[in-house]
Amino acid sequence: MEVAFRVGLLLIAVTIFGLMLWERRNRSKITQRKNAKKDPDIIALRVLAKNDMRFASYELLQCILSTGLKFGDMNIFHYYVKNNQKNPLFSLASATEPGEFDLDRMGTFSCKGLTLFFDLSTSFDPKLAFKLMMETAQQLAEDLDGEIRAMNNSFFTKELSTEYQQRVTQYQLAYEKA
Repeated sequence: MEVAFRVGLLLIAVTIFGLMLWERRNRSKITQRKNAKKDPDIIALRVLAKNDMRFASYELLQCILSTGLKFGDMNIFHYYVKNNQKNPLFSLASATEPGEFDLDRMGTFSCKGLTLFFDLSTSFDPKLAFKLMMETAQQLAEDLDGEIRAMNNSFFTKELSTEYQQRVTQYQLAYEKA
């Protein structure tokens, strides 16, 4: 009886150990899927209104247009370079859901901020895209009295800008090797 009891305990211990390994392996897969959904190829930042204010109306539209952005596909704004009017260098959406702009109702439109972004995997010049996106974000922040933030709403510091630049450079180097 005592041997059967010990064998039973051993089987239970092996089963528990197996379940723990299965859970750890599946948790790792779930984490990988969640990280993949974050899309590491997207470079994005925000220009947010200060003190719970909002960017609004035709002043917002004028500031956006003055940076060279053009309204277009998906009802958002896109930045094109003169020698490539087909593929935008980067895009700008409202930071308020659903992210699009309704130009017919711009007089009553407001949003808490703007999101500037581009996809490293489709950009024809990621370094130029980042440089011009940063310049545009700085101009919008100045014109609208806003603040440049990372996507997690932390302040966009020089250190974070350097990290983004390194990410762009690493991606471009890896792409050139492939």
